[in-house]
Amino acid sequence: MSLLILVIPSLTICTIFYRYYKFITIPSKIQHHFRQQGIRGPNYNPITGNSGELQRLPVTADDKPLSKLESLNNDQVLRNVFVDATNTGPRMVAELVRQKG
Repeated sequence: MSLLILVIPSLTICTIFYRYYKFITIPSKIQHHFRQQGIRGPNYNPITGNSGELQRLPVTADDKPLSKLESLNNDQVLRNVFVDATNTGPRMVAELVRQKG
């Protein structure tokens, strides 16, 4: 009986320390390592995680308008992808290679 009194609390303490190490210490070390390299990111939240940040990202991305250059580049890329996907004949491929080259 006395052995059981010693084993259960020691296992409980070990479990608490392990979970603290796994959920608090390791992410903090990784975050510190990245911040030393100049890579910033959202703070680590052990309970909720980054779900709030993930919900805000699309909203902030939609709020920012594209510059004229980015808009032109996106249109050109999409047009080229569409042309390449629809024209798969050997003559068209050869013509596209000549035009792009």
